[in-house]
Amino acid sequence: MYKRIRNLLPQPLWFLTITASIILALFLVSRIGMVVYNAPNYQVENFAVLSRAFFLGMWFDFIVACWLLFPPFAVLAYCYYKEKKDERIFRGIRIYSSLAIVLVLLAIGVDIPYFNFFNSRLNVAAIPRIENLYFAISFLLKEPQYYPFALVFIFAVWGLNKVIQSVWLFSGRLHTESFSPQKSNVVFGAFAVILVSIMFLRPGESSMRSAYFTNDPFVNQVVLNPVFTYADSYYNEFQFEKNTSDSAAIDFFQKLYKVKKPLFFQSPIARSIEFKKNKKPNVVIILMESMSAEKMGWYTGSDTSLTPFLDKMTRKSLFFPNFYSWGIHTYNGIFSTLYGMPYNMLEHPMKKTNGVDQFYGIAGILRDNGYRTAFFCTHDKAFDNIGNFIPQNGFQEIYDVSAYPPEKQVNDWGVGDETLFSFATGKMDSLHKARKPFFVTLLSNSNHPPFTFPEFSEYKPTASIPRDRGFQYADWALKKFFSTIEKKPWFSNTIFVLVGDHGVNIPSPWDITMSYNHVPCYFYSKKMIEPSINRKLGSQTDILPTLMNVVGISYVGNTLGFDLLKEKRPYVVFSQDHKLCILNKDKVLIQRKGGTSSLYNYSKVNRDTVNLIQKHSALTDSMLDYGASLLRLTKLMIEKDWLMKQNATTVKDIKSELKR
Repeated sequence: MYKRIRNLLPQPLWFLTITASIILALFLVSRIGMVVYNAPNYQVENFAVLSRAFFLGMWFDFIVACWLLFPPFAVLAYCYYKEKKDERIFRGIRIYSSLAIVLVLLAIGVDIPYFNFFNSRLNVAAIPRIENLYFAISFLLKEPQYYPFALVFIFAVWGLNKVIQSVWLFSGRLHTESFSPQKSNVVFGAFAVILVSIMFLRPGESSMRSAYFTNDPFVNQVVLNPVFTYADSYYNEFQFEKNTSDSAAIDFFQKLYKVKKPLFFQSPIARSIEFKKNKKPNVVIILMESMSAEKMGWYTGSDTSLTPFLDKMTRKSLFFPNFYSWGIHTYNGIFSTLYGMPYNMLEHPMKKTNGVDQFYGIAGILRDNGYRTAFFCTHDKAFDNIGNFIPQNGFQEIYDVSAYPPEKQVNDWGVGDETLFSFATGKMDSLHKARKPFFVTLLSNSNHPPFTFPEFSEYKPTASIPRDRGFQYADWALKKFFSTIEKKPWFSNTIFVLVGDHGVNIPSPWDITMSYNHVPCYFYSKKMIEPSINRKLGSQTDILPTLMNVVGISYVGNTLGFDLLKEKRPYVVFSQDHKLCILNKDKVLIQRKGGTSSLYNYSKVNRDTVNLIQKHSALTDSMLDYGASLLRLTKLMIEKDWLMKQNATTVKDIKSELKR
């Protein structure tokens, strides 16, 4: 009986079958690990539903195994028919198979903590640029808490070569019978049909849409595996985008913005926006790392707030409590805040550096109105391509970790927030002495793992949880910064904009978490801005047009943002990697890349999991129309380079062009 079973397949197919079994076993173990690792944050009450998720997940695992093993199958089948026994080819097959399993291990190792941090399975946003990969590896290797994981991974990679060699020898011992040509044709043909069928003709149960089969958002995520989600994310177009054409998207926003397009404008939504008085104040934007509104005392109502300084700022500034970031990554926050635009889903907005003023935003507008512009970050400017993108798009100076004294560096993320603010204060003093208005952007970083703070700092966070200590220190550093600069001669003539680059992951009843995009936004000036609370829905893309109103600079509006002082946006749209969220004052529509949609109540007192799409079909259609038009026009404006500096930049230029 044993001999009959082992002679069912020739040696090459036994090798591939055993290798596939190893891959499938790794995915099964990782799926169990994901459930266990995230158990503190996600309670799974229905184990029958969880069991079904594991069963559905097998289809995704089979798909990936077939993807990975089809190339060696083709080579081995060729060698078998030609009776070639070239040890160099066989060694290459073994090396390839080892690397395939290493790829699976690497994806699994990154995916579990990535989901815990971003509430999203592994995708291209995890490693958007190869420079970031080098930075991340360097960072991990210098942090002692990651050493055990690195050693386990190295040992696993070393052992895989031994395992694959053993599998090759073992599969050779399994097969003792020579196959006839007819039998070989049948066996190899059947194997090929199975591989191709699973890869390309798989049943509907193994599509991204089918993963969302229950109201439990965590269980839905358990269905997937990281190699599948990473590969799928390369195709970044959402299905519902196809329902809107380029011309329809343009027409939609032209009507929304009441655009009467001058012929000399490149962009079809560019419009002249005029203000009577240019006040020429200094402008400082502070992008606050991971500053989620839903961790602040003003929102939580907690007596032991992590952010007492920012809570007080809500009474001193023009405060927008219903404000959202475009994405969940810092590069999204930088781009949308400074350039007034969303970006293509799952793409890195700052990887394009094709020329000067390719993206014309706040820095470019202010520079062309006589401002000196500077950007400050705490880490290496190579990260996220900041060092290339920022200087080509409006900023005249950039300062990164190399600008600070080496003894001030805290970890691989560079210096702490208090060092950043102190250094920038000195530079702003110099800019003020030059008798020109200045525009400065400060990108903070201390509220980011691993939450290492300067030993020389006067403040020692008291919270027991590292994440909470990050909020405490970031808030304290801001307080120290403002207490220092309020004595400066330029302080009273400066407008400050404080906004979170994104929030943090606080588990929610859905497969998105509002806390990751709900961020605070303040416009503050002791003398020029009257304190008030503006409860309109707002987005980082609205900062540019709103700031131009506050400053009083006439310009060519060519963004998809709104001036929150005189306009009201119909919806706010934000991204969480492969999920798009569209919300009004009390409901959020989740549009998933796979095609499924859900509409929920999102108020603090009513965050239930009842899908309201059928009940509010008209609202759903309106939201989808807005979201699809936004994505379509965003993609078009980037592809056509319509975000470049327009032919005219001031009202005077516009009037001059119109006379021609």
